[in-house]
Amino acid sequence: EEANSNPATACGGSPEEMVYPGGEVAFIMRMMEDSVRLGGRIHWYTTMVGKKTTLKVLRKELHARHVTAIRTTELAQGKTSRWAIAWSFAVDPNLASVPIARPVNPELARPIVPKRSVTFQLKTPTDPRAVLKLIAEVLEAHGASPPPSIDQGLWRVS
Repeated sequence: EEANSNPATACGGSPEEMVYPGGEVAFIMRMMEDSVRLGGRIHWYTTMVGKKTTLKVLRKELHARHVTAIRTTELAQGKTSRWAIAWSFAVDPNLASVPIARPVNPELARPIVPKRSVTFQLKTPTDPRAVLKLIAEVLEAHGASPPPSIDQGLWRVS
């Protein structure tokens, strides 16, 4: 109902997918009840929340259930904001932000980094060719592979 009256609200589901008796709070409260029943069998429970008021209700309910490892964050894309909430019964609340140690696969030890494009503007007059050369030197000094090449015709270091 609220989503239909607010043009800034992005809803992309069928009516059957978008409606739950009791709304968002009731839906997530049912998840919370399941999490209490399952306890530490699942490391982290997570859900996305569409209304900030719902987030406040959920935090209060988790505290009432003596859950001490709770994390929230805002997810923003353009004018749309959503929130994520995570809770755990298996995590020491003082260690909740410490990443879980994962075994290292030697074949995957070298990270795969996507090709990136960086654009910037210089504030002081500088010879552009000298800037390109400096960028190439910095990339090479930091282990760029393959070594960077300068294309002065396209004003690009690749």
